[in-house]
Amino acid sequence: MAVSLLVWILLYVAQLAFYLWLLRWGGAEWVERRFAAIFLLNIFAFFWDSEQIRLYALIMLIAATVWFVIGVFAPVVRIII
Repeated sequence: MAVSLLVWILLYVAQLAFYLWLLRWGGAEWVERRFAAIFLLNIFAFFWDSEQIRLYALIMLIAATVWFVIGVFAPVVRIII
């Protein structure tokens, strides 16, 4: 189901805030070695240190930004599963 541009932007802003929290505002240290890492990031994130969590967040932020830009110009890719 394709979503409107407003919803697409709001979802991206939420993702951006989450990844910036991990990268810049101490989120990686908070998530490190906690059970919440499994639910917030990845099933293997429980075993990662804060630097690996930051790398994951950076890669995912780049991928999300690329997907967001594509979705702005091509509404057919704005699919939420």
